[in-house]
Amino acid sequence: MSSKSNLARPAATSSALPWGIVSVVQTPFDPGGRVDLESLEQLVDDAMIPESLMVRVYSAIQAAYAEGSRERAQQIFRRLLPILAFTNQELATSIAFFKRLLVRKEMIVCDAMRMPGFAWDRYNLRIADELIECYLELEQTV
Repeated sequence: MSSKSNLARPAATSSALPWGIVSVVQTPFDPGGRVDLESLEQLVDDAMIPESLMVRVYSAIQAAYAEGSRERAQQIFRRLLPILAFTNQELATSIAFFKRLLVRKEMIVCDAMRMPGFAWDRYNLRIADELIECYLELEQTV
């Protein structure tokens, strides 16, 4: 049981991860997954987070929830939802978006993809850039 929570941990679990690592995201690889605070409330402690660039925001959601501020956790998560909705629509879009975010954060110099067939059009590129701005603003506020 977590020292920050008075919730009892379920008796049976198949998790190999330490207690306290929680999932609050739906990944492109699990389109049927739980997407909001439901994961925290059900004590989910497994995560596959390909969007590892957003760890600061995911950590802020978990920390707010662990401190008893479900409302704050939900506020942060709701600001993240448009980004998750856009990136989870299709795997190639997700990869392209996060590569573009890496370039924007100056972590890589090129957003070229090995996967053939993807190309931004002027509409989804504009939306991607707007969402990258939204994410960077969110990251600065948590």
